[in-house]
Amino acid sequence: MGCGLWARLAWGRSVLPGRQIGRARPQASSSDIMRRGVASLPSPAAYRDRRRREAMYKSVLVPLDGSDYAEKALPHAAKLTQEGGRLTLLRVAHGIEELVGARQPDLSRDPAMTEDVLARQQYDEERAAASKYLAAAGRTVAGGPFEHEAVLAEGDPAAQILRVAEETKADLIVLTAFGLSASKSPTKTGVFGRVADAVLKGARAPVLVVKPWGD
Repeated sequence: MGCGLWARLAWGRSVLPGRQIGRARPQASSSDIMRRGVASLPSPAAYRDRRRREAMYKSVLVPLDGSDYAEKALPHAAKLTQEGGRLTLLRVAHGIEELVGARQPDLSRDPAMTEDVLARQQYDEERAAASKYLAAAGRTVAGGPFEHEAVLAEGDPAAQILRVAEETKADLIVLTAFGLSASKSPTKTGVFGRVADAVLKGARAPVLVVKPWGD
């Protein structure tokens, strides 16, 4: 063979004649590959932390009606809110139209206490109490790694929950199966109360229903 010609080794490497051929790199065994693969995997703690972050939600809505039952949903909602996410606390109060005629004024005691005046007084009292309640609920989650906001709405509870869920772009709604009505009359007549049932049927976002009592 001439000097300008290439000599091809049996295993396919091309070298110039007279040059030293380096040793072929040994193939890694399957056990070596497996060890390297295992070494590149995250630690169990890191894996659990990543999975926990992936399981959380960026925007969580938790409706509260002032009852101890409804508040059982709050710790679950806080745990499921992503770091840097937003937890929205919602309280739905009566609208003034609902209160007109709900209580009859005692005109014998105060002739000026008409139905409209009484309704306005009750309306103002309810809104003040609801605002105070939301502020207290907000303090219980203030140390979390997320933002929280309080929303005070009025009207039908289920309709307002669905509306606020759309407006806040909630990707999870957390509420208890029963709320204030059950706390006043704790006779279990169904799996869900009226509000929880309506939210389950009407919500676009996933809904987590929390059991408000023990077995």
